[in-house]
Amino acid sequence: MARTRGAQSLNVVVGGAPVNIDGVVVPDKEPTMNKKSIFLSQIIMTFIMAATMSGIMGLIFTGPSMEWLTGWPRQFIIAWPASMALTGAILRPREAKHAPEGA
Repeated sequence: MARTRGAQSLNVVVGGAPVNIDGVVVPDKEPTMNKKSIFLSQIIMTFIMAATMSGIMGLIFTGPSMEWLTGWPRQFIIAWPASMALTGAILRPREAKHAPEGA
C-alpha cells in the first residue's frame, strides 16, 4: 500500500486505484469540460476580447471622441465573429491531437 500526497488530502493506493482517506475513489485523469461548457466559455471569452480590443484600437486610432464612440459598435460587430472563427479554428485541431485511451 503506497501513500501519495494529493492536492487536497492524503491518498492511499489500494489495488492500483488511488483512494483518499475518506474512502472516495480518486479518478486517474482530470475531469474535462463538456462541449456545451467549452462553447459557452468561447462565446464569453471572444465577446470580452472583441469588445476590449476593438474599443482600445479604435481609441488609439481616433482618440477619445464621438467618432470613436459611434464607430466602436461597428468595429465590434466585425471583430466578434472574426474572433469566434479564429478561436474555433485554433481550438478544434488541438483537441484531436490527444492519443486514444488504449494507445
